[in-house]
Amino acid sequence: MPIYKSTSGSGMDGAIAAVMSPSPIIRSAAPVARMLFINGLCRSRLGRSEAGTAVVAFALIVAVAWGLTRFVSGRAAYIHVGAMFGTIMAANVWSLILPTQRRMIALLAEGKRLDPAMESQAMLRTRHNTYLSVPVVFLMLSNHFPTVSYGHADNWIMLGMLVLLGWAAAHVMRRL
Repeated sequence: MPIYKSTSGSGMDGAIAAVMSPSPIIRSAAPVARMLFINGLCRSRLGRSEAGTAVVAFALIVAVAWGLTRFVSGRAAYIHVGAMFGTIMAANVWSLILPTQRRMIALLAEGKRLDPAMESQAMLRTRHNTYLSVPVVFLMLSNHFPTVSYGHADNWIMLGMLVLLGWAAAHVMRRL
């Protein structure tokens, strides 16, 4: 019994592909929608609470994993979630962390005071990247252990457990 079955190299499970294929519009709009939602969440009142943000983020990650496993194979869902994490991390660096760092250096060079809100957003996104990096590694490693990851009957739950384990490991690493 194959664990991963592809239809035309699309990552679609054969049984799922017979029912439906994700629209190119959905595939293109999803990363933009995620970034808009994450930016909104991080700038909201809830975004100031590390625990609140973690709960909402975890619920969304599990919902995305569950939804993806309804349309693509477990392996493809893991790849999509890993790509989502990588996209979020890259966007954090290029759209917020580096520009903020440049502005902070310019302000310090001019002898001006730093904007605390600007500094806190950059720190928040840096913390997010720290917490996303370990789950990304776990998702990459999961490809070598299909029976306890994407090949499991409840693969979306296993993905959620990998994310929680990754967050716990990142939390320990931050404390060292």
